[in-house]
Parts: sequence; structure tokens; C-alpha cells
Amino acid sequence: MAVNYYVIIGNSFASVAAIEAIRRNDAKNPITVIAEESRIAYGKPLISYLLEGKVSPQQMTYRDSDFYQKNKVQLILGNKVVEVDAANRNVAMSSGDRLEFERLLIASGSRPFLPPIAGLNLKNVFTFVTWDDIEKLQKIAAPTKKAVVIGAGLIGLKAAESLTKIGVKVTVIELADYALSTVLDKGSAQIIQSVFEKAGVNFYFQTTVDEISGYNKAEKVKLRNGMELDCDFVVVAIGVIPNIELVKKSEFKTKRGILVDQYLQTNVEGIYAAGDVAEVYDPATDQYLWRPILPNAVRQGKIAGRNMSGEKVEFDNVIALNATTFFDLPVVSLGMSNVVDEKYEILEQRNDTENLVKRIVLQNEVVVGAILVGKIDRAGIFRGLIKNRLNVRDFKEQLLKPDFGLIHLPKEYWYKEFTGEKI
Repeated sequence: MAVNYYVIIGNSFASVAAIEAIRRNDAKNPITVIAEESRIAYGKPLISYLLEGKVSPQQMTYRDSDFYQKNKVQLILGNKVVEVDAANRNVAMSSGDRLEFERLLIASGSRPFLPPIAGLNLKNVFTFVTWDDIEKLQKIAAPTKKAVVIGAGLIGLKAAESLTKIGVKVTVIELADYALSTVLDKGSAQIIQSVFEKAGVNFYFQTTVDEISGYNKAEKVKLRNGMELDCDFVVVAIGVIPNIELVKKSEFKTKRGILVDQYLQTNVEGIYAAGDVAEVYDPATDQYLWRPILPNAVRQGKIAGRNMSGEKVEFDNVIALNATTFFDLPVVSLGMSNVVDEKYEILEQRNDTENLVKRIVLQNEVVVGAILVGKIDRAGIFRGLIKNRLNVRDFKEQLLKPDFGLIHLPKEYWYKEFTGEKI
């Protein structure tokens, strides 16, 4: 086997960032990218907009079509890596071929979590993660059709929104007692829920789907609470899990994801992991963190690429951040946004009529989390306060005011934050 100097498994945000970082340091050594999907890199957060017709297929890609050629990348699409043999420094593909490598980046991403529900194998049961998922849905999703969406997290609600916008009658089933429970508090989530309900979406909480039934295709779901709902199709959108099966036969350390140090390197020298598949060591907390969010994937891919090509750069864990819109209502959650423990101080303003929330979470006079609904223009400032752990005692009373901004922060802080220099 010919040795490939750089091999990258996966072809999404982490992989693209790694390619660009490698080429800044190393313009010569070849890069090979192996991906299970048959498409060049595209924006997965856009799939809901593709379903509702807000973006075209041509707008889905975020690099020019000659990106791979310009960066001297050999692209192997539609071929899944099924095993990483760390001892022999090669990867096995579903085609039966093997590729040797000098340096490897595992950016295999994540896949939908599929719970043990009877009837998942029926026709018209879908997931909502890839472009291929959308193409399958487009064949059945139409006005007057009835859909059951399992899961009221970010993926489930984006699926429910886009289906509703094309005329599908949607019912959402969620095991928790409110929507978006991993990122929002209950009060903020109720505002989001009301927006969906006004659009015609029904919700059932504190129950789940035990069975999907029908004659060769999904026609009915049975809930744990005993209810039965008729449907034309089902979307399973409970969440994602890292694709770590490819390393199970080797000596890689794993928990939820593949464990990597602050340089994104696994316990095997010269082999790195980034994106949804990686669980990254955080020296500040002495813990491994798994945060499957887009900013993490991009930043990790960039750092991994730099380190693979000769640098020694630490990854500074990105603050948990989720930013999206639901029926044109913007929502941002930052850091420890949904905590309710007494050890935290909560500052909150809420206007149900205007769909506005500003919720600031403090611990020892330091902002550790925030939720903004409706008006999100100060999200960057709150993100900076969380990242830099600035004591807000002297201006805490300003945090909830509509005009809160840089003028309320210590001059030394905002000058350094935005210029990188001290006064």
C-alpha cells in the first residue's frame, strides 16, 4: 500500500477547517479525505431551509467546487471507514480497500440516536441530519400530510418548523416536561412552544413513542401514555451520538466520544480527532467535554490541522453556544443557560406578549450563562463576559437594561477584548 501522508475521515466543518490549516503550513504533502456521504462539504444547519425551499441545492455548499483541487486533496466519497488500525497505521473502508497514513484526523461526526422503538424499520420513518434525509422527506412531505416528530430538542423543532411551513400537520412528542430542556429554562421554552402552537404544531410532553405501526409503512404511533396518533410519516429527532465504532478494535481511549488532549491528539501519537466525534480534555476543569456544536467543530478542525502539520497549539474549549431562529424568532443560549440550582443567581426579564427573554446566570458575581430570545444583539458581549470570567459586581444592575453595552464595562476590559492590547 502506498502511504498517504495526511488522511482525514469525514468531510464536514472540522475536516474543511483542518484542510485549510494544514495547507497554511504544508503546501506539499498530499491530503486524502474519505467520507461516507457522496457529496462535497455542505452546510448541515441549512437542511431545514432546504426542505422548506428557503435555500436552493446550489446554496448548500460553503466552499467553491474547486476547493479540493486547489488544496491538492484526493477526495474519496461514498466510502465509509469501518476500522482504524492504529498499530499498522491504516484505515479499512467499506469498499474493502485499505489506506496507510502518516498522520490521521478522525472527523467522522455523529449519527442520529435511534431508541428501541418497535416499527422503526417501517417505510416512512426518517431522521433529520443529512441532505439525503431531506431528499427522502421531500418525496412524502406535502400539505395535509400528518407527521409525528419524536424529540423537542433543536433538531426536532427545526424539523417541526420546516415541515409546518410546507403545510404538514405536525405533532411533537417529548419525554421531558418541556421543549429544548438541554439549553433553555422552562419559562423561556414556553415562549418558544407558544410560537409553534400558534403555527399549528401540537405537543405531548412526558411521554414517548413505544411503537410505530402500519401496513409496511408508518401509519400510527402508540405513545407510552396509551394514546394513539394517526400519521403519514415519522421523524426521529431525539439527538445524536458520536461515530466511534471505527476505533473500537484498536487501543483508542473512548468514553462518549474519542478522548483527545488539549492538542486534539488521541492517546495514539499522530492520530487526532475533531468535531462531534471528539471528547476534549479541558485542563481548567480536569474533565473531558463533548460539545457537538458547529463552532467547536470548526475550531477543533483548525487546531488539529495546525498540530498535524507541525505546530503545537492548544484548543481553548469553546463556550457552549446555540443560536437559531424558530418562525423568525431568534434564540441564543450561552454557557450554563438552563440551570436552576440555588448556588446560581438568576437575573431575568420576560415579556410573553412580545416573545422576549433576557436571562443571565451568575455564580459568585461572574456571568456563567445566558438566554436571549427575541432581541439577541448583546449576545457577543455576554459571550465575552462568560469567556473572560469578568466580575460584574460594579455593573450588575445594568445587565438587564435595554441599553446595556460596552459603555457599561470597564474600559480596560473592552479595549483589550476588541483590540487585543492593553491601554
